[in-house]
Amino acid sequence: MTVRVESNSYLTEEQHQVYQLRDSLERNGGTPIGFLELLAAVMAEGTWKKVPSGVNQEKPFNTFSEFIEATPPFGLGASVENVRILLQLRHPHEGVPRIREQMDAMRAEVTRLLGPDPERDPVARDARVFGAYDRSGGWVFGLLVARNVQPGAVERRPSETWGVDDGDAEKVSASRFAEMAGTSAARVMRFYRAWERAAADSKVPSFDQLTPGQEIDLPDANLWGDYFTVYEQSTDRRERIAEEAKTAGTSYTEAMKVAKNPAAMRTAILGDPKTAEAARDALMGRTELRATVVAQAMSDPAIRKEAAAQTRKAERIEFVRQVATDGKAKTP
Repeated sequence: MTVRVESNSYLTEEQHQVYQLRDSLERNGGTPIGFLELLAAVMAEGTWKKVPSGVNQEKPFNTFSEFIEATPPFGLGASVENVRILLQLRHPHEGVPRIREQMDAMRAEVTRLLGPDPERDPVARDARVFGAYDRSGGWVFGLLVARNVQPGAVERRPSETWGVDDGDAEKVSASRFAEMAGTSAARVMRFYRAWERAAADSKVPSFDQLTPGQEIDLPDANLWGDYFTVYEQSTDRRERIAEEAKTAGTSYTEAMKVAKNPAAMRTAILGDPKTAEAARDALMGRTELRATVVAQAMSDPAIRKEAAAQTRKAERIEFVRQVATDGKAKTP
């Protein structure tokens, strides 16, 4: 079937009804008295099942959602979400029993055909989250933090966040987000810093590119463990390594590979003088470990003997230096 879009004179009776419904939706914003009555007629007569689903198509639409989203003049060229919103509008004459019954029947049939609203149905919401987690793992929760949290943001009262559209919502502090989630700010910040590391590796967008409610394609679920593991859930081990890597200008990922394989680190220290020297400098650089390392070393008889020998050697060198400097010696 060939249909001209420019003029409705070529439309069938059913398509003309669809044209009027779309005209009501598009030109006057879907005012209740126009859009709701026309939609009720379309539902009562099953018009959406009688029109072709496209150019040169005799087959009707498979679902009502397809009809809503199809390109005119075959469908409404609208979104299911917008239609759901318009259904919540009240017909000006719903006080009249006949009109109220007509509207109730129309809303019931549309709801049956579209299914429950994912934003309102708790089962649908949980199923959606479950599906997202199954596909992307911990990235799902990382995104929730990354797009909603800005450390140091001005605290807002709960009443200031109610009824706010996604486009107008502002990020909140980690403590406020944690309060809303029923968890701790420290745990929220672990997800925040895990996302920060991933953004540094160009795996995900940076925080300034994300806004509340924004959806993005997430990395493979297996990669989340490179940035957030069981260590994040129980200790601050990875956080300290991340801070040190940032200070030293080294790779956090490479540092974590070493930290997760102590046996390989020990082998490198024993087999490579440069690695051993770096390990020694690192140990001596940690004040809380220095005294422990010295105490453990001095408890070894061989090390004590070597230390005494080195002390005597240093004393002889100091004696020679004094003779060379003062030109005389007090002892043979």
